[in-house]
Amino acid sequence: MLILKCEICGFIAKSKISLTKHLKDHSITPEEYYLQYIEKHGTCIECASENVTFINIHDGYKTLCSTKCIGIRSRRIQKQNPEKETNFRAKISKAVSHEWATKDQSERILNMTTSIKILNSKLSTEEKKEKFGYLNKLSTLDREVFIKNMLLTGAHRWWKLASDDEKCAVYLKRNESIRATWDIRGHEIMYKQLTTFMKNRDNPNSVLYILTDEQYELMSSNLQVVFNI
Repeated sequence: MLILKCEICGFIAKSKISLTKHLKDHSITPEEYYLQYIEKHGTCIECASENVTFINIHDGYKTLCSTKCIGIRSRRIQKQNPEKETNFRAKISKAVSHEWATKDQSERILNMTTSIKILNSKLSTEEKKEKFGYLNKLSTLDREVFIKNMLLTGAHRWWKLASDDEKCAVYLKRNESIRATWDIRGHEIMYKQLTTFMKNRDNPNSVLYILTDEQYELMSSNLQVVFNI
């Protein structure tokens, strides 16, 4: 419904823009006018948050509060159409496969870790507590009880009661896992990082800058032995 009459003084506007400009005569913003005379504050139809953007006095507030809710809403609607959902999944699968097939492994890992760090850095203190600090949700007494029970059960209890031989077996198994991971992807990444590091000897800001020629040659030879180059 198009509203062209000012509810404050009865002024009849010729257009939406005219009515919005007229509100300046009453020293009131379009949003304040909307809340007082037209409708209550809008909420997100997805999460019920009131953190929605005001559009104008005719359209009110946006129905969704963030890109997250927009994405959730869009995916829910899309899932109602099996054909669109199948095409969407196939398109995403193809794009991801192409990215992993063409990008350098170290670059992929760097991009993933960087993206996670950027997203986490934008979280507020309360959001970080919600995501990472589940114990912060408990009262002081409940937290103490939880920790006490946790230390008396599961892996914590087993480790306290384990013999030296059993602990040694765990250490050996961990070392095997670390070495396996190193052989699969760590060797290549670390080699590239170290070789780049070694090339920066002429940079005054590099720690290599203070090495003597003999020290640098010894370090280079050790690097060659480690990576069999």
